[in-house]
Amino acid sequence: LFDQVVVVLILVSSIMLGLDWPSFPPSSMWNTVIKKIDIIFTVLFVLEMLLKIIVHGFILSENKNRPAYLRVSWNVLDFFVVCVSIINLIANNVDGLDAVGPLRAIRALRALRPLRLVARMENMRIVVSTLLGAVPAVGTFGIFMLLFVIIFAILFMQMYGGRLGYCLDPHFEGEDYGSRVIPGANETYENDYLECMALPRY
Repeated sequence: LFDQVVVVLILVSSIMLGLDWPSFPPSSMWNTVIKKIDIIFTVLFVLEMLLKIIVHGFILSENKNRPAYLRVSWNVLDFFVVCVSIINLIANNVDGLDAVGPLRAIRALRALRPLRLVARMENMRIVVSTLLGAVPAVGTFGIFMLLFVIIFAILFMQMYGGRLGYCLDPHFEGEDYGSRVIPGANETYENDYLECMALPRY
């Protein structure tokens, strides 16, 4: 029941986080309501963290069968997100701190709050672990794709380098079209691209 309640709190707080639009006037009622709700959720998440620390221990645990709070990687994520929420709460309620650059950047990390659901859903943990395990293979595939991109970049630079922009002429800057090619008008009935390609380079 405890975990189910926490999951509901995380879902609702994530929805409220999505509704927190930065362009809301600071004095608007909606902005005030969101800030009050954020305070409530932050307090609840801090209480949840403290209860877990009391039961499991913070870094060291007396029970060998039950690891300490920070000995579980998913709890480290929870701890980081809760710390971000606390910093954001302090910045919102202390005059002048909200405009500090680093604190404004930390506010963006609140977007990690929905990730706390991963620690409480076995299926999501399996998916995340599988994705992380596939990262090395994805990196190898990325290098392989990068080689192909470089090959085609060199190939097309040799074939078309300097041919896609030389229709523009500084002497035609006063014209509406700004080019040596008059759009849609030529004597050979070629399209503008073919006319451009037929022009000599500078």
